[in-house]
Amino acid sequence: MRDSTAIEAAETLHRITLRFEDGVEKEITVEPREFVLDAALRQGVPLVHQCRSGSCSTCIAQVVDSTVETAPNRATSLIAAEISEGKRLLCSSYALSDGAVRLAYPSTLIYEGEAKILSASVSGIEWPTASVAKLTLKLEGETGFSSRAGSASAASVRRLLDAPVKARGDLAPHDRRVVERA
Repeated sequence: MRDSTAIEAAETLHRITLRFEDGVEKEITVEPREFVLDAALRQGVPLVHQCRSGSCSTCIAQVVDSTVETAPNRATSLIAAEISEGKRLLCSSYALSDGAVRLAYPSTLIYEGEAKILSASVSGIEWPTASVAKLTLKLEGETGFSSRAGSASAASVRRLLDAPVKARGDLAPHDRRVVERA
């Protein structure tokens, strides 16, 4: 339904139930031409998301019994097989009918504990491209830190130096870079 019918359906208010993996359900109202993610955030329902442009797939959901479609002329990172399975990115999708979507994480994911500041050292650097560094961090002490697929963690590297980088010495002198400490 990606034609004028989709546009007309997007002009109507719809109720979407968000079904979390822990069994919690939250109903939201999605305004005409409002992305489902924006509606949830507006109504105080925090959902996992990052880019808000359809490029990261963090806000992926499984359509259960509704029509949720990607906005016309909006590219996303989903492949055709995922779309045919009923998966949608909530940052780029309109509700075209009342219904439900399933989320593959618990409702408490964002509320679990306060943010923690952990100490770590850089134990490895890889350069997938000339402008992207993949850091391997070694956490110090017992942290209780865990991660799972689809979750996000932020790391702040406090010290950026202009000294040569062991893993890549051919960067331009004006580049700021992370130095691996021996």
